[in-house]
Parts: sequence; structure tokens; C-alpha cells
Amino acid sequence: MKTLVDGLEAAGGKRNISIRGFPYDWRYAPSSVFFNGLTSLVEATYRMNNKTRVTLLTYSMGCNYVLW
Repeated sequence: MKTLVDGLEAAGGKRNISIRGFPYDWRYAPSSVFFNGLTSLVEATYRMNNKTRVTLLTYSMGCNYVLW
């Protein structure tokens, strides 16, 4: 992930402003707490970046959870 974040920063992103993470342990079933937290993060990132579209980048089981 470090290489990915470094590349996003090199392209103009800023850590904790336009580049933010939401870790999740796939061994636990997704719950409303997970989805509420993810929704809050996306909405806050949208507002922090002057209502700029948010792109979600996922991998592994995170792809299924975000799609769900």
C-alpha cells in the first residue's frame, strides 16, 4: 500500500485529505457499523475536497463489501 499511496501523492493527492483509508477485517461479517463508517468517510472526504467526486479503490474482499 505504501507504493500506491506514494504514487497517489506524486500525482497530487494529499494524505488524510484526498487520500484516506478505511481498513476492515474481512473475517468479520459486514455490519451497519462498517457501512455507516464507510459512508461517513466518503461524505466527509467529498466535503473536504470541495465536493469533488470520490473514487473508492478496493482490493480482495473489500471489493465485494464496497459493491454490496
